[in-house]
Amino acid sequence: MAGITFTINSFSLIIFVSALLYLLMQVYVQRKLRFLHARSPELDTKKLFVMSVWLACVVRVMSFVGLGALQIANVQVNYSMASYDGEDDDKDENQAFYDKAVIVLFDLPDYVIISTYVLMMLVWAECFLQSRFHTLKSQNFRKNWLVMYMVFNAILYGGQVALYAVLFLSTDPTFLGVNLRNLLFVIVTGINFTAVAMAWVLYFYLGFKFSGFPFRSDRAKKDFHKISQVIFYWSLSRLVWGGAMLASYTNDVGWVSDTDNSLASLTLIVLFIACELGPIFISLDYSLLSIIGLSDGAAFGGLEVPPAAGAGQADSLLGGEGYE
Repeated sequence: MAGITFTINSFSLIIFVSALLYLLMQVYVQRKLRFLHARSPELDTKKLFVMSVWLACVVRVMSFVGLGALQIANVQVNYSMASYDGEDDDKDENQAFYDKAVIVLFDLPDYVIISTYVLMMLVWAECFLQSRFHTLKSQNFRKNWLVMYMVFNAILYGGQVALYAVLFLSTDPTFLGVNLRNLLFVIVTGINFTAVAMAWVLYFYLGFKFSGFPFRSDRAKKDFHKISQVIFYWSLSRLVWGGAMLASYTNDVGWVSDTDNSLASLTLIVLFIACELGPIFISLDYSLLSIIGLSDGAAFGGLEVPPAAGAGQADSLLGGEGYE
């Protein structure tokens, strides 16, 4: 149609490909969730983790749709935190809103991923308890961990809602003397590093607390180590993502605003695949289906399973469909 032009740039392609990848992953996760529900209708930590993964994929797809809509409308946005000053008279009257909306579209899914990572830590911790003979009450540990997870989420999302409200409602681009967008950027980077630090604290705490308790069997030990490799990949991916976001800030790289920067666009999709899609796929493919066997009616905490009976049950400790 005359007068209408549509330009395809590197960022537009990245948006399309990324949305397609996350949509496919969403379908894959939904199949896993149905499988879990068919085995047990009860809501436990493992199923909650899969639901969180599904939500992360949905939010990412929605964010890509929003960013794609801005691209189709030929809206130029400023996501380059370090260079933002909020004083450009040539901007569209709605430009400030577009810039702020892009911050939310790009950053909000990262908080869902972080929450999912923390939940994966709890799944790993449950496997730690269930892989060993011990005399402690597993139920008490699970209850305390879930409470801490809820508090973490309340602080995570509550803080972001408050900051986003200040971002959109305030005409002043600063908050307590700090540029709001810089503050949001530093927070999302810092939370990634903080979550990984929490994982290491939990790892050393459990290792020290249960250092005198043996594994139920060689099979249990082998499967637990494989699950530990999954949580290690999650931790590494969070460090890489946080480091990449920090590097983009210090080097003034606008992931969304530099739409013709092919290198930035290629780096972005590599980060999505390596730091989000990769950990999600590996979690569902290698660990989760093995872990769900723990919920099939037997109790594995403390003295609830005597050592004499442990050998037979330990073979299916991490699920009847465990690794061969």
